[in-house]
Parts: sequence; structure tokens; C-alpha cells
Amino acid sequence: MRGFFKRHRLWYVSTSVLMVVTLVFTLWKPNVVTATTQVYTTGSGTWTAPAGVGSVEVECWGGGGAGGAGDTSGSGYAGGGGGGGAYSRVTTFSVTPGNGYSYAVGAGGTGGTGVGPIGATSTFNGTTCVAQGGRGGKVSANGPANNGAGGLASLSTGDVKYNGGTGGVGEDFAACGEGSRGGGGGGGATSTTAGNNGTGQDGGYPCDSTPFAGGTAASGPGGAGGAGGLSGANGSAGSAAGGGGGGGGEKDGGAESGGSGAAGRIEITYTVDSSPPTPNPPHFSSVPAGASSASVSMTSVTVTDTNSVQYYFHLDEFAISSLCNNGDDLGTGFTSSGWQSSASYTDTGLDTNKCYHYTITARDNLGNYTSTSTASSTYTFADVPGTMNYKSVTVSSFQFNVWTDFNPAINPVTYFLVYASTTDTNVHGKYMADDGSFSSTPVWLSRAQIMDTTVSNLQPSTLYGLRFVARNENLILTATSSAYGTTTLADTTDPTPNPHFSTVPGNDSASAVSMTSVTVTDDYSSPVNYFFDSVAGSCGANVGTGGTDSGWQSSTSYTDSGLDTNKCYAYQVTAKDNSNNVTATSSASSTYTSAAIPGTITFSSVSTSTFVVTNNANGNPSGSPTTTFAVQVSSSSPIDTTWDLKYVDASGDPSASAVWLTDAQIDGLTVRGLNESTQYTLQVKARNEDSDETSFSSTAATTTTASADTTAPTPDPMTFATAPDDLTTTSIDMIATTASDPSTPIEYYFTAGAGSCGANQGTGGTDSGWQSSTSYTDSGLQINRCYAYTVTARDAVPNSTAASTATSVYTSANVPGLLSQVANTTTTMTISNAENSNPSSNPTTSFAILVNATSPADASWQGKFVDASGNPSASAVWLTDAQIENLVVQGLTASTDYTFLVKARNGDSEQTTYSASSTLSTADPSPLNTTILQGVRLEGVRVQ
Repeated sequence: MRGFFKRHRLWYVSTSVLMVVTLVFTLWKPNVVTATTQVYTTGSGTWTAPAGVGSVEVECWGGGGAGGAGDTSGSGYAGGGGGGGAYSRVTTFSVTPGNGYSYAVGAGGTGGTGVGPIGATSTFNGTTCVAQGGRGGKVSANGPANNGAGGLASLSTGDVKYNGGTGGVGEDFAACGEGSRGGGGGGGATSTTAGNNGTGQDGGYPCDSTPFAGGTAASGPGGAGGAGGLSGANGSAGSAAGGGGGGGGEKDGGAESGGSGAAGRIEITYTVDSSPPTPNPPHFSSVPAGASSASVSMTSVTVTDTNSVQYYFHLDEFAISSLCNNGDDLGTGFTSSGWQSSASYTDTGLDTNKCYHYTITARDNLGNYTSTSTASSTYTFADVPGTMNYKSVTVSSFQFNVWTDFNPAINPVTYFLVYASTTDTNVHGKYMADDGSFSSTPVWLSRAQIMDTTVSNLQPSTLYGLRFVARNENLILTATSSAYGTTTLADTTDPTPNPHFSTVPGNDSASAVSMTSVTVTDDYSSPVNYFFDSVAGSCGANVGTGGTDSGWQSSTSYTDSGLDTNKCYAYQVTAKDNSNNVTATSSASSTYTSAAIPGTITFSSVSTSTFVVTNNANGNPSGSPTTTFAVQVSSSSPIDTTWDLKYVDASGDPSASAVWLTDAQIDGLTVRGLNESTQYTLQVKARNEDSDETSFSSTAATTTTASADTTAPTPDPMTFATAPDDLTTTSIDMIATTASDPSTPIEYYFTAGAGSCGANQGTGGTDSGWQSSTSYTDSGLQINRCYAYTVTARDAVPNSTAASTATSVYTSANVPGLLSQVANTTTTMTISNAENSNPSSNPTTSFAILVNATSPADASWQGKFVDASGNPSASAVWLTDAQIENLVVQGLTASTDYTFLVKARNGDSEQTTYSASSTLSTADPSPLNTTILQGVRLEGVRVQ
């Protein structure tokens, strides 16, 4: 931007001490910025920084050196040109409005008859900006090095520096004789380039009457050097700023003065800044938030400006009506930050869990202020709750108070979370509610709800530690407090009631006994445990081995397993609470384990009417106690009603009810009164000493022997109980008479044969093969065809009967299809039959056609059958399919609908149901053509 000013400023040069040039530019900012340049061309003094100025650009030009005088002897050089002043620029120099800064403008060397004086150095603020002046030219007596050097950048101070131009060398008398010319002065440096050198003899000029020119001025305030004097003339003065003077010319008998150097220059350029920092107003990048129970931290968005900025965090008094619960929760101790360079601020010394609200204002170092931000509020943290006191401690409860530190009870209410740490699993890790109970979910309580709360339903002699957490109004939790605990008192009271069996010991199986105690409770020391003790009780000699105590357990039920079969076991029960207070022991109660299900019975010495059985006791004891068994005939085949489902008694005879026998009674017992060639299936069950019965064993079977059997079953020959009969159009079923024979089982064979069917014999008939069933259905047959069958029976020997007489039967006919119309007149119609696969021969299927309905009514045909001539018949007339094809039905009425039904019958004259109905119509009559004859009277005739 400084370069921008430099490239566009206007220059006004005046002989006045101070000249102010003001330029106004529109910058890329929301306000108009004024750029100002103050120019000093002579003298020294103090520059005071205006309001709104934080930095300046300073440019310095050194004064030009004076030219040297011409030779007085007439035998040397003319005077050399003076050097131009150097240039220096400080691009940015920070200032404070109202402070003064020294300056001094270097004067040019004053021309005279001797060596030219040097140009003075220009300075700003001491050494901040320094531009060296040019060296003076020398007199001609100094020979060819009589020119003055320009001011040096290396001996100047600034960000940008350039050398002044060097003066030209005066002309040598020896070369040109009298009339030698003085060298031109060096040009002053500019803001963009070094000064141009003055011309002189060293530039190779010929000896003539043209003066040596001074260094030309570059763009910007850099003065040109003065021209050298001709013979007998003074050198010219340099131009501002910093141009060196020209050397004096030679003249015999007298000296000419060198030209004076031009004064230097100082320019101070600055911009008055009246714009506040941005953004305006600022806002919080991190809104105020509690940092502790006594501090709040916040951070402003970064505010920027061309100058340095500061932040001010403070309480907004005007926001109380809407923030901090309308000011009710506002805390004390607030402190503003004061103006600070940091964008973050922590306010300390605040109240616990109280509300504070803040705003931000920013300014630059020139005193430009932003608007104040919107207020933002927060609460300080709550304090970690402190120590607590327990009181009223009992076996199952206590009360407590807690020091809540500086947490407020109101405005706002501070809430606390209380949770337990204990070996009591009912309470451990749970949260206290306001009634002293404990919840699996957090319950937040006020100080009033915590104080003197009674915690109950606790276990005796148990350490309960309580920990606390507080939260502030922003729901931020504190750390957890230290654990503070107390131990409940010991429990010395027994559980109640003294136990007894709610379900007395009873057998579960042959090796297990189960029992259940009445539930015992305890007010303080839960849970209650139970001890089931296996004792001899009243079992006496029948006591079993393997009985086991339960050990202490929480369940009221116990099953003792691994016991002996059908043995006596007795038990007692005792209870105790969690404080080892033990009840009295119950009375003993005894029971027997179940008997084992017997093994399968075995047979020996089987005859036509007896066999001997042997029991399988399957581990059931034969003494102490004696296990008893019941043997049953579960089935017999053929059925022996004397023994079927009967029990065996001690004599081997049948009994309608169970007879309980010992293992010794059963082994070798002869079962008698049996039928020959009959299978008997037996099963056995046992019972224990408590008369609890087992289920039956697996069955075992044996068959009594048969005497020599050469007789076929009866009847012989066999007969049909139900003769073959058509079941459908394709199947025939039949039932044989049930045959009897001692040599069972009996089987039956149904044979499909020709019989008396002749030419009407159908195909597909199939024999049954030997089967135990007396029923048989032959399927896959032809429609309305003849099939004949015989049946034979045989016993197990086998002895076969003679075959029964052959019985023939026809399968059913199919229900006919719809009758169709071939042609019609007003009084007739020709019809065609749909036989629906019924055979037309072997046998010939016959059909009956019924006129089921007429519309309009035709009494001659309503409900009548069609005969072979096509006339009505009151009874069914059975016609062949050939007779029906193209049969002309006679005597009908014109324009009438006739509904026909058709049924068929098979070779056994068994009729089918009627077909679906078909409605056929007679033709409508043609219009009547009449001719009325003139002169003819027609009586009794109506002409339509």
C-alpha cells in the first residue's frame, strides 16, 4: 500500500518549511481512509504522530555537496562537481499517536572559492532513517581527482537505499589551455534509483565552450546536479533535493566559485485509521464455560486490524433481565479482564454453581473500538461434596447428613447423586432415592432431600460406603467424593418359622427322593439357607444306603439321588439366616424310593395249554423290604377271552384284578388253562413298600403248541359275507366271511376270473394275493364291464379251503354328458346323445331321457320320458346310444324351451344319477300370409 501511495502522490515543492500534501483514496475497507504526506525541505524539529496513526513511511534525501572552485594560477584544472545526496526509505515505522519524533533536513554545501563543503546528512528519529549528503568538489589544484563522491547508501540507514550521483571532473588546463570548464554536479538519488553522475573531463568531452552538465534528475524528488562553470564563470547550484553543485571554471589571474549543493528532504507518509477491528462486534469462539467451582473461561474469536488489537471481557449489566434465571442465579465476585492482548480470559474468585454472563469488546492501539458482543452466560462447577455423618444406625437402617460445601441450596438448587459401595449385592452400585431406597438408575436429589434421609432394608453387620457426585446448573458433574461408610448392627434373631416340610419327602424314581421345606424368612439377614439332613428316622431294617445331606443351600427344595431301589430314607430340615442364626430342626419324615420297572419275563416248558414263567426283578430287593410284582396277559391272538387282560395269581390261574406276588412266587410258576396255537403276550409291573406302582415292563410273547392240524378253516368252501359289488365305475369291493381255525393266523385270497361274464368280461381285474384282511377292493377296471371273483382261506399250517362260488358284477356306468340338438322345427327336434365313454356293446349301455321342464308349459311333455319313436312316455324307456343318435322328438310346441336330463344304467341295471340339464328349443313359426278376397266373407276366421 505504501508503494501505491508512492506511485500516485502529487508533489508540491515550496520554499516554506512545512508542506502538507493530503491525498484521499478509497481502499478495500468499509470506511474511507485518508493518506497524508508531510514534507520537510529544510531545518530540523519534532514531528508529532496524529491521532489514528500507528505507523508511518519515512523517506530521507541527503544534501548535495558544493562544487570546487576553479584554479587561480591559470595552470591547473577547473573545479570538480559536488556529489549528489543519498536516498533512504523506512517502509514501516510504528508510532504512538501524540508522541514526538525528531527530524533534521540535511543542508546543501555552500559554494565558494575553495574546496566545496559537503552536503549535510538528513535524519529522522535519530538513526531510524539516515541519508548521507554528497561530498564537495575539490579545487583545480587537486588534479584529476577533484570531483566530489555522491552520498553512500552503505553509510545510510533504511529498508531501501540508493547512492547519490558522483560529480564530474574539472577540465585540465594542460589539455585545453585557458578556458577550462568546471565539472557538473552529481544528481541526487531518488526513491527508485541512484543519482546520475555529473559530466566532466573524465567523460571524454572535447575541449569546447559547452558547459559540463550536472547529473540529470530521475523521476521523483531527486534533484539534478548543477552545470560546471565555463572559463571565468562560477559553477551552477544543484537542484532540490540533494543535487550537487557544479565546479567553477578556470580563469587566468583569478578563481571562480563552485556552485552550492541543494538541500536534502524528508517525507513522512501515513494513513489515519478510524476503523475498528473486525469482526465488529466480536463473538465467542469458545463461549464462557465453567473451568472450576470458582472460575469461568472463555475465548473470543480472533479480531484483526492493521494495528495491534486488545480484548476486554466484562459483565453485561443490561443482560440480567434475560440471563441467569432473570438474575436470580447471578453470582458475585465477577472481575472484568481489563484490556489485554490475549483472546482468552479466565475469571476467578467466583461463587460455586452460580451464573455469570460476559460480553467482549475489542479495540486497536489507535483507540478504535468495536461494538460489544452479545452476552453469553454459564455456571461455575459444583463443589465435590465433603464429609458426612451417620446416625441412628440399626441392624437394617441408618440416617446420614452430608456437608455439601459451598454448593447453593437455592438460586440455583444444586443436585447430588448418592451411590453405594458395599458387599450387599442388593444395594451395591445402585443410587439412593429420596425415600432411602436404591434404584438401578441415577436419582438426583437436592440438599433438603439428602439431609436426615433414612436408608433401610439393609443387611446386618455390613459395611455400607456412600459416595457423592454433584452437578451444576449446566448438568456438569463433579468428581466423586471420598467414600464415607458405617457398619450396621449385628443380627441375633433366628429366622421364622422353625422349618417343617411343605412337601414331605417322596420318591422321584428308584434312586431319588425329593422334598420341599416351608419358606423361612428373616427380617434382617437375608437370604435364608436350608439344610436337609439324611437320617435313619423310623426306617428300621429297611433303611437304604447312599443317603446324602444337602449342605446349606438357598433353595427350599432338595433331591437326594444315587439311592437304593425300594429302600427307606428319612430326612430333617434346618434353616439359618445370613448372620448364622440357626432355627430348630424339624421332625424326621421317611419315604421309600420307587421300585425299578421289572425286566422282561421269560418262558419255558411251553405246551398246548401251559407254560412256565421266570421273573426279572431288575435289582428290586427280595427282602427288607420284599418287592412284589403283578403279571398281566396284555393280549392273546387269537383272542382268548379267559386270559386276555387278566392277571396271573399265585396258582397260575387268571384274575380280573392285580395279584401281587414275590419274585420267589413268580419264578417257576406254571400258567395254565391256555388255548393251543395261541400267542400270549405278558408284561410285569412292581410296587415299592409304600405301594407306589411302576409302569409295566417291556412285553414278551410265546405261542402255545398245536396238536396235529389237517383241517382247513371253516366255512369250507369259503363264502362271501358281502358279495362283490360295484364301488365306482372303475372299482369293485367285497368282503369274505371270517373263517375260524385253531392254527392262526388265517389268510384270504380273492381271485379275479371269467365266471359267467362271457363277452362282457372287462380287462384289468387283479387277484388280491394272500392277505390277513377279509376285505378287498379291485381297482383300475373298465366302465360298465363284468368281473367275477372267488375267495379262498388258509390257516397257518397251511390248510386251504375250497374256493367259493364265483360271483360276478358290473362296474358302474358313467353319468352321461349333455344331450345336444342336431336340428329343430316348430314341432320337432333332432337330438344326439353324449355317452361319456359308456360301452355301446359287450354290454350295451342303455340311457333314459327325461323332459324335466318346459317353457312355456307343455303338458304333453312335462315330466315325460322319450321313447324309441320320439314320443312321450310316462315311465322310463331305456334306449341304446345308437337309438338316441339323430332321434326325432315328436309332438312339440313351437317357440318352446325343453330341458332334458339323461341317465345311464350298467349291465346289472344299476342306474346313474342324471346328467346336467340341457335346454333345447323348437323353432318359431313363420309369419302367416293372408289374402283377403273381395266379395268373400270369412266367418269365424281371425286374421292376424
